[in-house]
Amino acid sequence: MADVQFYVFLGQSNADNMFNQYGDSDSGASVLAEAMSDYSASDSTVNSSTLKTLVQNTGTTSKFATADNVVVQDLAKGASGVDGNAQGAPSADFLWWYPDTNSPGNLALDAIQGMNATIAALKAAGHTVEVVVVWAQGEADAKRIQDGTSDAATYKEATLEVLDYIRAHTDPSAPVYIQEVATTAYTGSDARWNGGQDIVREAQREIAASRDDIFIGALTEDLPLKDQVHIDNESYEIVGQRLADYIAYTKGLTDILVGPRPSPDPDEVPEPGDTAPVAISDLGPTVSENDTGISPTQNVLTNDSDIDGDTLTVTQVAALSKVTTIQAGKTAVEGLYGTLHIDANGEYYYKVDATRAATNSIAGGQSAMDTFAYRVSDGHGGSAVATVSIKVDGVNDAPTAIADNAIAKVGTLTTGSVTSNDIDPDAGSSISVISASFNGATKAVTTSGTSFTGSFGTFLLKSDGTWIYQPDTSNPQVSDLTGAAFLTETFAYTITDNFGAQSQSTLNITLRDGSGGGVLVPTILGTANADTLRGTIGVDVIDGAGGNDTIKGLDGADTLVGGAGNDYLEGNEGNDRLIGGQGVDTLKGGAGADTFVFSALDDGIDIIQDFRTDDFIDLAALFGFSGGTTAASAFAGGFFKVTQSGADALLQADVDGADGPSGFVTLATLLATMATNVKATQFIVSGQAMPNGGPTAIGEAVSVSENGPGNTVSGNLLTNDTDPDSDTLTVSHVTIGSTTFAVGAQQTLQTAHGTLTIAANGNYTYAPSTSDPVVNALYFDSLTETLKYTVSDGRGGTALTPLVVTIEGSNDAPVAVNDTAQLLATANSMGNLLENDKDPDAGDFIAIARITKGSVHVSVTSSDTTITGDHGVLHVSPDGTYSYIPDPNDQALKNLTSSQTLTDSFSYILRDETGLESTAYLVLTIKGVGSTPVPLYGTPTISGSDNAETLFGLAGNDIIDGKGGNDIIKGKLGNDILVGNLGNDTMEGNEGSDVLYGGAGDDRVKGGADADSFWFGTVHGSDTVDQLRADDTLVFSSDLFASKADLLARVTVIAANELMLTTINGQSIHFLDTTLSDLQRSGFAINEGLLG
Repeated sequence: MADVQFYVFLGQSNADNMFNQYGDSDSGASVLAEAMSDYSASDSTVNSSTLKTLVQNTGTTSKFATADNVVVQDLAKGASGVDGNAQGAPSADFLWWYPDTNSPGNLALDAIQGMNATIAALKAAGHTVEVVVVWAQGEADAKRIQDGTSDAATYKEATLEVLDYIRAHTDPSAPVYIQEVATTAYTGSDARWNGGQDIVREAQREIAASRDDIFIGALTEDLPLKDQVHIDNESYEIVGQRLADYIAYTKGLTDILVGPRPSPDPDEVPEPGDTAPVAISDLGPTVSENDTGISPTQNVLTNDSDIDGDTLTVTQVAALSKVTTIQAGKTAVEGLYGTLHIDANGEYYYKVDATRAATNSIAGGQSAMDTFAYRVSDGHGGSAVATVSIKVDGVNDAPTAIADNAIAKVGTLTTGSVTSNDIDPDAGSSISVISASFNGATKAVTTSGTSFTGSFGTFLLKSDGTWIYQPDTSNPQVSDLTGAAFLTETFAYTITDNFGAQSQSTLNITLRDGSGGGVLVPTILGTANADTLRGTIGVDVIDGAGGNDTIKGLDGADTLVGGAGNDYLEGNEGNDRLIGGQGVDTLKGGAGADTFVFSALDDGIDIIQDFRTDDFIDLAALFGFSGGTTAASAFAGGFFKVTQSGADALLQADVDGADGPSGFVTLATLLATMATNVKATQFIVSGQAMPNGGPTAIGEAVSVSENGPGNTVSGNLLTNDTDPDSDTLTVSHVTIGSTTFAVGAQQTLQTAHGTLTIAANGNYTYAPSTSDPVVNALYFDSLTETLKYTVSDGRGGTALTPLVVTIEGSNDAPVAVNDTAQLLATANSMGNLLENDKDPDAGDFIAIARITKGSVHVSVTSSDTTITGDHGVLHVSPDGTYSYIPDPNDQALKNLTSSQTLTDSFSYILRDETGLESTAYLVLTIKGVGSTPVPLYGTPTISGSDNAETLFGLAGNDIIDGKGGNDIIKGKLGNDILVGNLGNDTMEGNEGSDVLYGGAGDDRVKGGADADSFWFGTVHGSDTVDQLRADDTLVFSSDLFASKADLLARVTVIAANELMLTTINGQSIHFLDTTLSDLQRSGFAINEGLLG
């Protein structure tokens, strides 16, 4: 679990109100923070006051609440809307999304900036961060839906788009919990809006039902209103607790689901005299991954039965943690690989979905099971649960080669990988390059590399996809490159998977001048086609090249270049520079002081959508002014002018570049702009200071050891960087993953695999993490972490380049973890000591080297090494498997009552292949069985016949054998042994520590007030256990389960207190009134001498 949980509220006033205190010191946000802190308490505590200071230091003006290890922040805004294109939508500062252009509103951009600031501050302090989004929005859009200016479909689409966009730019793995809209009580003319909330609420539930990463976190429709639309003040604290309870439930921090929310119907209560039906799990049809039709129709009720002769129906089906109520006709239930269509009569068919990533990940020759749990009802309150499983056979899916773009500089060796972005949907499949071509000449690609002579350089490609490009400086076209000029060449390549399926694509290399000189080299480059290019939160140079491109910056002072084509450029945050180029381009600066650049008179008439008083127009490339000429004098001299045309203004330049009454050409239309508001001071001409030459930054590549001597590396990033103007260079920013940090005097930042201490003067130190499992898993291997840093000349010139750190692995000691087991005095215990042990190094072999009891040490060099304990003999093998056999002659064990225990403990040494060791203990708790030996159980004191009978125990320790027939057997006082034998039996132990063994048939067993034992042998049916308690013990023959872990791996959680266990013989054990925690804490034993 992360050190800090970061909950961010987005939406409108019902989210914003979560941060207000009403009459006490609590708010809905503070209740959520404290509750999540309690739910996820850990040994590593980041106290509330420390987190408060970290958030305050980001400079945020938003409200927030903190608790130990938890931050809750308010980035919502009252009266905001999600549909920015609806008629009557609020102003830009109150909008989350524009559906027509599929682009974010100001609130989405503000939320991204606020979230990243908090995340960066927490990570900079050395914390790992788990992000959770709470979305409470829809009241304003509900009005517009009722007015007919928007609709539910647009609301759903826009909500999903804005949530995905925000997470893509902050934390893509963050789940979303929706706080549903409240009810409404509008009156008078406003009453027309009543009902809109209901439409939005239904849309919110459909959104949650359609996605695995979006949940309905809290209902509000049952809470009182304080006005026409907002819930009562104190109800916000109730919502905070509901959110915490449900989030904790979905994260597995609690087995109890508290508070009202959409959930399966409660367990049915059988009518008096009704016997529950028996449901038996089914293995359905086998389908292929790429089947386009439906499977053969089958029926889950065929092998289910009811002793009362009641008509059975299917009422519910559960899959992927969601329970679906069966409706009239066929009901569709989404599984992992496809959809089950089933009706109440049990008839079903299955349709595999070949478009799902999970389905495509089933490799050729492999198969997977799609399992659905269904509830069958007899109509009188009796119900049972079983499963139906569909086997999906995988087929090989071809890989997909994706086009690559790279930028090379003259005089510099450039490297990359063509397969890094290629995709193979099949799990475990590998991709390699088998051939490549240039100008139609194709060659096979080898592991050591195949060389191609291009038009402007030499290209070496290896079968693993890595490549090297060396520009040919003897070529005059290459050596003469200067300024913004560039050359391109394209290499085609073919990839294959390990089944021989192939795909082709290209690598496009753009070659530019490597001498610097202030020319901005693109960090993101388009193609000759129509591209959609988006910036990062850093400083980007985005070049569309050709085609009708859509280019959007994000944060930072970005440079957007349209190139040829009719392009759309949008700067968003920061002081951006927009260069439309050839074609009719649409330019939108966004927030910040933006500059619109015009370089030629015949590039086409551009459209500037949002020219503001703090923006600039750069005409320096159009005029050859001598020194001293200012924008004001050029404007006054008539070299360019701004005229009014209706509601818009036209930017025009003199066609011959001189003053006087010559012709003018229109460069751009400034929409909704008064010409008189455009000032001369907003223009840039060549008479001003010469342009700044940007720095040239050369990346660093260093190595560091995983641990031990040399496990840090230091240096200075600026040593090999240069500036044509001899400006003093600094490191202004460093980018780790998708987050960019400003660099000050010195700071320490958490990277993916270590820590980076960096200062603006270029000094840095990198240290690998000692706790990162990926680093620790390096076993004489290595991994590479690439960080990016921005070099600034202090005058607007910047350059981005990488710091590549290679972490060289070394051997780590294994970690042995203590083991415990429970067994009966008459039963053996088996397990594996290595099951919970680990070696951080991937692929390192570990084995048991020595076992110790007291002063006796035995080396474990072969299978079945034995050592004698206090009450039995332990058999151990190097692979960790062990069995403990109690001594039948041990008097201490014989004297144990059913409520008493003894322990026998051993220590063992775990060793890896290099000789590093770790020690742990095995502690066995042996439980008495009383005076009657369970495996043999003796002569029955009460016996049934082959008919259906009801048998009751007496006050003592009874042995009751039902023999044949469907019997009802109930113990009374004492420690009883109940044996069902043949038939579908119902047994209840009642008082005492009882042993219950159903035998053959579909049996229903229930213990009682004390610690009971439930026995299952090779031959058992579809059994039901009523209320397994933590002090009860499950006893199996070894052919059913080899270990407790083996058992837990075959458990399906039907509901919070209902489990289904499938045994290897295809039968099942249905646990009622039993939580997963109860099952995990109950005893487990293996006994080959089962009753009967």
